[in-house]
Amino acid sequence: MPQAATMSPPKATPGWLADLDTLRKSSRSLFPKATSTSQPRSKPSNGYTTSAGAICHGRVNDLESMVPPQWWQTVFADAMYLKTDGDVVEDPDITKEEVGLLEADKGIQSILLRGSGKAHEVLRRVVDHRFAQIHINQLSSVAYPLLVTTRLGRPARILDLCCGQGRHVLQLAKDYPHLSLHGHDQSSYLISLAQERAASQGLAAKTVFTVGDCRQIPYADESFDLVVVMGNSFGYFSDEDGDRVVLREIFRVLAPEGRMVLDLTDGDYMRQNFAERSWEWIDDTTFVCRERQLSKDGLRLSSREVVTLTTKGVIRDQFYRERLYGKKEVETLVQDIGFSIVVDEKESDPITLGKELSKRKEDLGMMEQRVLVTAVKPARQLNGDTHVLHLTNGTHPLHVPALLDMLKIPYSGAGPNCLAYCYDKGLVNRTAAAIGVPTPKETFYFADTATPAVHDISNLHAVISREIGYPAFIKPVKGDNSLGITGRSIVNNEKELDAYMAELRSIGIRDVLVQEYLQGPEYGVGMIGNRETGFHFFPILEVDYSQITARSLPPILGYESKWDPSSPYWTDITYKEATTLSAKSVSDLHEWCIALWDRFECRDYARFDFRSDKPNGTIKLLEVNPNPGWCWDGKLAYMGKLEGLAYRDVVGMVLKSAWERLNGTPTSSKANANGQTHSENGETCALVDAA
Repeated sequence: MPQAATMSPPKATPGWLADLDTLRKSSRSLFPKATSTSQPRSKPSNGYTTSAGAICHGRVNDLESMVPPQWWQTVFADAMYLKTDGDVVEDPDITKEEVGLLEADKGIQSILLRGSGKAHEVLRRVVDHRFAQIHINQLSSVAYPLLVTTRLGRPARILDLCCGQGRHVLQLAKDYPHLSLHGHDQSSYLISLAQERAASQGLAAKTVFTVGDCRQIPYADESFDLVVVMGNSFGYFSDEDGDRVVLREIFRVLAPEGRMVLDLTDGDYMRQNFAERSWEWIDDTTFVCRERQLSKDGLRLSSREVVTLTTKGVIRDQFYRERLYGKKEVETLVQDIGFSIVVDEKESDPITLGKELSKRKEDLGMMEQRVLVTAVKPARQLNGDTHVLHLTNGTHPLHVPALLDMLKIPYSGAGPNCLAYCYDKGLVNRTAAAIGVPTPKETFYFADTATPAVHDISNLHAVISREIGYPAFIKPVKGDNSLGITGRSIVNNEKELDAYMAELRSIGIRDVLVQEYLQGPEYGVGMIGNRETGFHFFPILEVDYSQITARSLPPILGYESKWDPSSPYWTDITYKEATTLSAKSVSDLHEWCIALWDRFECRDYARFDFRSDKPNGTIKLLEVNPNPGWCWDGKLAYMGKLEGLAYRDVVGMVLKSAWERLNGTPTSSKANANGQTHSENGETCALVDAA
């Protein structure tokens, strides 16, 4: 059993002050009341109140049941965190020592020194050592700058992820003013405080702070040389999948050979030594009582903090939960993502800086003993296959036509605005509905934004039951290539909903569009041309799911149908001409496609997908596809076959449409075998598809 915390109030007045009335009022907004769903409890709330209303939840048997799904949005929302944890997170001596842990790693030290005056001294010593008979001043004017560039280069870019109030960023900015330092945290309050402190210390020009979820880092691939997650800010999610998403994001933004540092609770130690109950004074009139419970599987520790002001009573009752990782366990997790673990020259000791340096010397909780895990992103290596056509970020294709526009290079297909609009499926459907095109019933879930329709994941099931009905269809709000769309996208109840949402989170998809599942025939409408020169509509394509339904599989075009040759969705789905549609239905589809074409500014060619609902046969829009695949076995080529056109003829039609748009008038043209259109005056237009 752990030792009981001392109960004597500290003599020293803390260096930070906060308006406790403000904190009490903020508690009211963060935790407005205890709801009937907060179960189980041994008895009702004991009624401790302040003028703000009920705050204390009374006795709680199961702490984990009280933890909000995104508890960090409330725990770090105001200055209370800096009071309850201030003995560590507001102590500059501890912060300096934690930065010292980074400096003790030779690889990280070289990153910190890169591009600085100190680095030149290090370089001088390296050169003197390796070239014993050659002094650095004897190196040629060419060799020395080259050596400086390769061994030192530009100053490093460093990201402190989950940076809180920016204490490590600001310390690094003082010690290494040449660095490019960035801090990112979900708490707008803490980021505002970091920015204020940077300004007051004259460090605003040296630091950049951003607000957002750690699972979506707002920087491009390979932006940083070092990413640190300090002060026990890892393991906040309810399952391991969320932590994997964070690590994948870190891997993405790290440059090859860049380093990552995780500073997290020693899970093995905490699992055996946590205090089930403790309390401590955090100033002369405020104390906090804590309860902790280990989950039944031993993987998570749930904590409760009841903060009391002696003159007002309970002002905060909050719950949170952390995943307990042992060092070996987190190293395995890190290696699974693709990192290589940096092994210390000697066995590293647990971090006990908080325990050794804390001025309060009371309950340190999760900060009592921590471990440091350092990893490196491997250098980029070619494996012989440099074909990367399908490995690009889904939002990047629109950059190609944007660059072509800037360079005034003509190309076929849609422009960047159209590609951006149609990448967002939710935007497409709402816009389509606004111009009179039938769309499925739908709602949205955004992981980081509460909407009037869906406040959080816990009430998504209720919204589906009330407004859409089961079976429902789940797909990413943004995306292409059917990533995140599988047979499991069709959910029939809350259990299947929760399971598929968890699966999507595990691959980094967090924002979803939930629609009614349309179970009738599915159609594709392909068209080539432009408003000025007229449109050519191909025969309408119908998806033949007969072999799929014979296998008792859900009829759906998803990821497997495009990318998994071993799947029956790849081998057994066929296409046929839609011959049962009425003339009015065909006319309606053509009219809707032209309206959508104009609204989204499609050009030259596009495909529009529809599906009917089973009860009424109402045809509704699924997707708008500007620049659909014009590969030889794609839907557009198949539509051409239905009217006797060869693949080269379909490609020639796309080229002709682009040529006529660019030149303003129709022209007789003929596509040659190289995919080029020759006009009567001999000029050539190459097929440059921006998608």
